[in-house]
Amino acid sequence: MVPFDATAQQQVVNIAAECGLAADAFKVDVDGGGDIYLIVKSRDLSDNKLSCLVTRERREPYPIVIFEREQLTRRYVKIQNNVGREESRRWLQRRGMLSSLPEFDPSSENLDQFARRMENYCGFQAGVVLRAISPNLLSTQKSWSERALAGQATATDEQKFECLLKAIWASNLGDHKIGFGFIGNEALAKPSKP
Repeated sequence: MVPFDATAQQQVVNIAAECGLAADAFKVDVDGGGDIYLIVKSRDLSDNKLSCLVTRERREPYPIVIFEREQLTRRYVKIQNNVGREESRRWLQRRGMLSSLPEFDPSSENLDQFARRMENYCGFQAGVVLRAISPNLLSTQKSWSERALAGQATATDEQKFECLLKAIWASNLGDHKIGFGFIGNEALAKPSKP
């Protein structure tokens, strides 16, 4: 979250303009937590404009880009996924790791088995970080999430976790319609007894 002020708002307006959005094609909004949104009202945008927004959203602390039109959201997410996958593959290539990136084969392994291979690939002990929470969704172990949120992960753990995130993004999981996500803190809390 970035504090919202007139300067931040102008920076979001500038980002929209640099990506080719006309002044009447978007609005800037802020939520109660101070997150800044670029709300795109256009009926359609070129892939170049969408790619520009993806690039800016990935490298700037704000805005969060959302669209009023579902078809633009779908195209944006597809571009976002492609950009993320390519960036992750380049990250692994620079470290000499891309050629040994595990590929998921659902005919010979389940998602938990693949998760163990990914953990080993990035230097973790198998079963420490990842878990399959459904046949098509991978997340982190509750114990890992709690440890990381409490600031108890070492610098080495953080480097290995960065590797793991890049490896997941670069992998073929998306080709099998398998996602990765974090379970929110509220889901980790135990319900209070009345």
